[in-house]
Amino acid sequence: MHRESPMDRPQDSSRLERRLERERRARLRAEAIAEQATRQALHDPLTGLADRTVFMDHLTVALAASEQHGRSLAVLLIDIDRFKLINDSLGRDAGDELLVAIARRLSRAARSVDTVSRLGGDEFAVLCLDVPDRPTAEEIVARFSAAVGETMRLGSTEVVPSASIGVVLASDLGTADAVLRDADAAMYEAKRHGKARFEVFNEAMRTEALERLETESDLRHALERGQFVPYYQPVVELDTHAVVGVEALARWRHPTRGLLAPREFIPICEETGLIVALGRFMLERACSEVERLGLRSRSDIPLKLWVNLSARQLAEPDLVATVAQALTAAGRGPSTICLEITESSLMSDFERSLANLESLAELNVGIGLDDFGQGYSSLSYLKQLPVDTLKIDRSFVSGVGSDRRDTAMVAAIVGLARALGLTTVAEGVETPRQRDELRRLGCDLAQGFLFAPPLPAEAVEELLERGLPAPPLTSAQAARAR
Repeated sequence: MHRESPMDRPQDSSRLERRLERERRARLRAEAIAEQATRQALHDPLTGLADRTVFMDHLTVALAASEQHGRSLAVLLIDIDRFKLINDSLGRDAGDELLVAIARRLSRAARSVDTVSRLGGDEFAVLCLDVPDRPTAEEIVARFSAAVGETMRLGSTEVVPSASIGVVLASDLGTADAVLRDADAAMYEAKRHGKARFEVFNEAMRTEALERLETESDLRHALERGQFVPYYQPVVELDTHAVVGVEALARWRHPTRGLLAPREFIPICEETGLIVALGRFMLERACSEVERLGLRSRSDIPLKLWVNLSARQLAEPDLVATVAQALTAAGRGPSTICLEITESSLMSDFERSLANLESLAELNVGIGLDDFGQGYSSLSYLKQLPVDTLKIDRSFVSGVGSDRRDTAMVAAIVGLARALGLTTVAEGVETPRQRDELRRLGCDLAQGFLFAPPLPAEAVEELLERGLPAPPLTSAQAARAR
């Protein structure tokens, strides 16, 4: 039988120490992995910022402390303007690079007591503690806005980001969900008023947000229940006042709110994607209705039908087929329709939009550039697009004949269109003075309340039968008559 000798004990002790050290290291590695996993689970993997869960937890604790100790706080909801455009035009990698840069800038602008979070997509939130009043909150917002707005380069493209910011001053408190909901309502108002700005929440915004939610719910049933109808605004020849076409404009016969204009529902349709189905309905219904009623000008030429295309429609792969089917079903020729697009509608997917427009032009469908002169790149688009009509933006028409600059702008647009062989249509003509000046400048067509508001199809039929009063003679015409 072997007896343990004193020589064996140091070896056993050494083995035990090595085993304990391995176990300790394994435990530390496991703890590090667990800590990393917890951090990854609670932090945005792209930017490293706190995620929504962490933010809501911090906000809940802060609200409780604020209620207990009377400390006010502010919540900022920050949405990056035109982020989808950057993603679509420069690629997802560029979009991710922008988000990481914005996250760094927000973190640098934050105070030590602030919590910066990425809630998802291009939406960030900041919890600001110890904000005693609105001026302090506005100073904080200005700092974050300035940080976001610094010029940066994405690949070879220089961009100047901006953000729409909703602000809640949580002195009257509420739940974390309610505070974030109110911040979202304020951010929506900032978007609605032109982006690159902030709005501080008030109770009216909550009411508007609830109404918007109800409108969205009602919209989802409006098409299937036949509540949308086209109204038609006549387009007239300025020299004769002859009605040569109509623009189809959507109206919603809401069961409780009455007849709603586009501004009441089109933005929500665009946000939810319902605009594609509504646009298809308007195209098909307007084509069939105008043809069924046999609406024709006094010279017995079929009225030209102007129909608006949204950005989503313009990028739809089956747009050309949809237009062709609507025309065939109604028995209308392609040349009797003009599809209106805006510069902003082209920006979401320019390549696909251009391909669709070129295919439509090959079918002999008219293409009109709406709100011409309002955007930054109108001339560039005019060079690339197969357009045959320019609609002069109402912001210029409103001052024509009374404002020197507006008059000069309209004269330049008309001259450019004439040189390129394009037809010009002035939008929003409301006074005889505007009409007379537009005639003098050589504008071809016009529409506006001076001639007729948007009307149901039957009222347009009556207007065509009686005709519009002839325009007054120009000075040259009066001289020839003498």
